[in-house]
Amino acid sequence: MNSLSDDDLLSSSNDLEFLEWLKIEFCGQVKMEECGQAYVCLDLEIRRDRSKTIVHIRQRRYAEMVLERFEMTHAKLVFRLCLTRLR
Repeated sequence: MNSLSDDDLLSSSNDLEFLEWLKIEFCGQVKMEECGQAYVCLDLEIRRDRSKTIVHIRQRRYAEMVLERFEMTHAKLVFRLCLTRLR
């Protein structure tokens, strides 16, 4: 998975031809640069396990911000695992 970035845009794909086309289309309109693998975007933490072909996306920072906003930082924690296979 490769990515392109602008201040407000993160594009990822396993199709390098598509990313190359996208880069050509957008470069004429906005300043863009190749950033390699994304680790954080809009407070989403992104981790990739290439050996298992799995992408992990965590919203921990966002969840903490919401809990602080509503004064629920001492609430009881519950863990839920959501398993999906998107291909």
